[in-house]
Amino acid sequence: MRARNVGRPPPPGMPMGDVLHSNNEKRGSSSRPPSRRKQRSDVEAANGSVGRALRSVYQKTVEEDVPAEMLDLLGKLG
Repeated sequence: MRARNVGRPPPPGMPMGDVLHSNNEKRGSSSRPPSRRKQRSDVEAANGSVGRALRSVYQKTVEEDVPAEMLDLLGKLG
């Protein structure tokens, strides 16, 4: 397995040797990253809203009428 970007120049605006961190700040900055508990609650909230959206779309799909063309094709099979 080969390392990515070996020998390539850094992106514009990023001096050589800097490392990007998940919070897009350099190590040693004064702001602290969010706590694990805060991160976990954010993820759980996002998962909950995605789950609700998926259930809503699924329920609407289940409640849709079967198109007449599909019923006609199914009738020709039987």
